[in-house]
Formats: sequence, structure tokens, C-alpha cells
Amino acid sequence: MPSIPPYLEGATPPAQPVDVLVVEDTPATQKYLFQILSGAGYRVRIASNGIRAIREVKEQVPHVIIIDLQMPLLDGLQTTSILRVLEGDKHVPIIATTARRQKYDYERFVAVGADAFIEKPFAVQSLLELIGNILKASPTPSPAHSAEGLHEDAAMTTPQLPIINIPASLDRLGGDQQLLGNLITFFYEDFPGLLDEMRGAVRRHDWVRAHRAAHSLKGLVANFGAERCQSVLQEMELQSQIASPDPEFLTKILNDVEQEVSHLAAALVEHHPQEGELGRKV
Repeated sequence: MPSIPPYLEGATPPAQPVDVLVVEDTPATQKYLFQILSGAGYRVRIASNGIRAIREVKEQVPHVIIIDLQMPLLDGLQTTSILRVLEGDKHVPIIATTARRQKYDYERFVAVGADAFIEKPFAVQSLLELIGNILKASPTPSPAHSAEGLHEDAAMTTPQLPIINIPASLDRLGGDQQLLGNLITFFYEDFPGLLDEMRGAVRRHDWVRAHRAAHSLKGLVANFGAERCQSVLQEMELQSQIASPDPEFLTKILNDVEQEVSHLAAALVEHHPQEGELGRKV
């Protein structure tokens, strides 16, 4: 009979099946977390980036998500923000991780909706204890294992407009699916920086820079027929150009922009080319 690893001595396996989604791009860390968590009795899925994480959650909502900060395409912050916008009333606890050891990282993760934060490298027992405590404290410890809680089409500021129009996009691109995939990749690469620029500009009351960032982002999202997102970005452009902009109103518009961009980013996941399996399951 195999011996029990030291970190599992005295540990109590979950009484009911608990699904954990690990969002991590480093293969060694994927294997490490998979071994630890599956050995502790959790059912584990692995997503190698934020796009795959959103696909996995759409397919089956986990009980807990462990997500790294630095990843390609969508990083941990953007992925967490998008999942929070989409989840509706089905709150899924999110544990953020990073090896950068900066208080700023912790504060940013909390701001976008992470429930807990653990620095790398972390003690195995600390991670297992954190997961256990979060599950006990969660108001919804056993979410439905379907995507019913994800409200991609929830009522927004402009509900009559579509989130995306992929057929129209393909028509403009001559039906070139690869070119569409490239445009989606460019969107994922560029929109976080443009959003950060807009946030900083609104915070500093730098309306020229806010206008510039909104204009650039509007041009980017126009590739996908994203009329909702274009509408709020156009409002940001207009309001940042008036003689004496209202900072509170611009902040409200910025919140609308962030919501719409999150919905767009989630909708584009289904149209982004991904090689290999979505995740590894147990």
C-alpha cells in the first residue's frame, strides 16, 4: 500500500466531489498542482491560459479557481475580471497566485474580484488549508456544474445592440478564418494595455489621453461588429472632448467600457483558434 505524503497526513478529503480549475501556463507548475490537488481528493482541470479558462468555465463551472497572474493572451487579472462579469449570482471563489511578491499585485487581484491570494512558492499545506477555508466560507460552496450562471447576454447599457457579429466580420475579411483568428489574438494582446491607459487617464483627469485610448480601442473592437462596446467607447470619446468633462460621469462610462470589453472578450473566446485540448480532467 503506498504511503501517504507528509502534507496529506491528517488531512480530510472533501466529503463531496469538488472541482478545481487551475489556470497556469507553466507545465511544471501544472503538473505540481495537479499532483497535489488530485492527491488531496479534488477533481482537477488545467487551463494553460485565460482563454482556455473561460472556455472551461463555460463548459463546466468549478467550485474553486486557482489562477496565476502572468500568462499569455489573457493574464490572471483580465481573466478574473471577465469571469466576475459573466458569473451573475453564481460566485466561484478565485485564489490568485504570483511569484512577483509585490503588494501591488495583491491589490490589483482584490480589485478585480479575487477572494484570496497566495504567493509562490507556497507551502503545500498552506494551499490546501486555504482551499478548505474558502470552501467553508463560500456562500455558494456547491455551484451547479453547468454554465447557466454565466450571463454573456445580460442586460447592459445598450441591450439592443449585439456583442459581436462574426458573420459580418468574416464577410469583410473575405471569409478568411485565419485572419479573423489573428485579429482576435491582436485584440487579446492589446486591449488590456488600452484599458489600463484609459483608467490612468480618467484617474488623472487627462482627458486627451482618455480620448486617445478610447478611440484606439473603438477601432480595435470595430473589427468584430461589437456595437455595444463601440457605443460606450464612442461615449467616452465624446465626453472626454467637451470643455469641462465631469470626472464622475467619465468614471461611470469607464465602468461601462470595462463591462462591455469583458463581455466582448468572453464572446470572442469561442472564435479564437486554440490547439490541443481545452484542459486536462480527472
